[in-house]
Amino acid sequence: MTPAEWLTAKLHEISLRHQRPASADCIYLASEALKLVEDSRGHRWCAQIVTCPGRDSVLSQTQNSVAQSDWPAPVEVTMQPIQWPVGWPSTSNHYRNALQRAWDSGADWSLIIEDDVLVGKHLWHNLSTWWPVVSGQIHFASLFCPHLIRDPFEREFPELGYRLGSRARVRGPRGAGWQHNRLWGSQGYLFSRYGLERFLAEWDSTTGGQDARAVTIALRNHWPLWYAMPDFVQHNPLVSAFSTPQAYSTDCDVNYRAPDHVRVGEYRHGDGVSGWLTYDEGRTLWEMARGLRALELGRYEGRSTVSLAQSALFLVSVDTSSSQRAQWWLEKFVSDRKPETTHLLECDFAELPKRYPEPIFEFVFIDGDHTAAAVERDVATVLPLLTPGALLAFHDYLEAGHPDVQPTVDRLAIRHSWKRVRQVGRLAVFSS
Repeated sequence: MTPAEWLTAKLHEISLRHQRPASADCIYLASEALKLVEDSRGHRWCAQIVTCPGRDSVLSQTQNSVAQSDWPAPVEVTMQPIQWPVGWPSTSNHYRNALQRAWDSGADWSLIIEDDVLVGKHLWHNLSTWWPVVSGQIHFASLFCPHLIRDPFEREFPELGYRLGSRARVRGPRGAGWQHNRLWGSQGYLFSRYGLERFLAEWDSTTGGQDARAVTIALRNHWPLWYAMPDFVQHNPLVSAFSTPQAYSTDCDVNYRAPDHVRVGEYRHGDGVSGWLTYDEGRTLWEMARGLRALELGRYEGRSTVSLAQSALFLVSVDTSSSQRAQWWLEKFVSDRKPETTHLLECDFAELPKRYPEPIFEFVFIDGDHTAAAVERDVATVLPLLTPGALLAFHDYLEAGHPDVQPTVDRLAIRHSWKRVRQVGRLAVFSS
């Protein structure tokens, strides 16, 4: 008896003790704990293959593919109970079992692949060094995108090894042509510990197959739809339980090995950091603050802070709220930055002149309160702190939800003879 046959028989035996058909309720079948492996940062990983009875031939190819990769431990199989009827309800319940099994393992990162994929030879290296993982931004990510989806991505970052799925493709038609107009394909998913918690909490209240539920839950939690670039797994559609179209990755290369580290000098946007700064706006801050002594008024959880800290010579970030989250993100994004070059202050903006009595800042990013009075007050506070010719960047300029910002900034620009030097999205930059 092969290991796969033995596991199938064992899970069948367990399932017979649960004489319940698949329903909206999940039936979690106790099984052996998943093996944990540890990466260089001390994070624990688990991996499993989800399958159902009657798919031994395709399952064995997936198992062989994983065995030939650099994954540092055997990847176990989670088998759907044999008495469950074929159909999406059973498949979705079974996937919830896999999520629960991953949660019970205590892993920090959980990989779930389907039984009809071929993985790259460097799967472990590519995942454990993947920038969105190393930076702690991911809660859910897909390692495969079917070639049949039209315009599946909003943005692509080959230099960082990821792309972001189109939120407009989360909900699409269910009739003819559905495979071209919505995100689908659950051949390989990666979950953080927190991601598993949210998936388990929301799985039964979400409809559809596991792929539809997955992207819906991610969108509901305001997470980016992370995809590997290139894909880390390839579809091997020898047998289909639901007659879904044969689909393949357009760029999976089994020999692909990601660089060990992100190249120095690459801009790294905080896609996974809470906030409203867009990629183009963040990149503009990064470009314009390069080598300057920068001041930030209003940081929230640090999305703009990590953009500025990647290039500014010196950065002072001010907010009345806690700096804990921003500090955590800085340690992920700019771990090599000298601590004395970045100061996260928790105080009112009005306290700054007491701390910095001389004009030392060459760049200021203003994103505090958005009323006309607040913008006027913030500018009055920072002007004595700025060197001649300093740059002033204002967020939420031309933002419909903050109608006071643009006319107030324009009045100030005329009053102080500022020159507009850049305008990107809701970001306007002036030279003094």
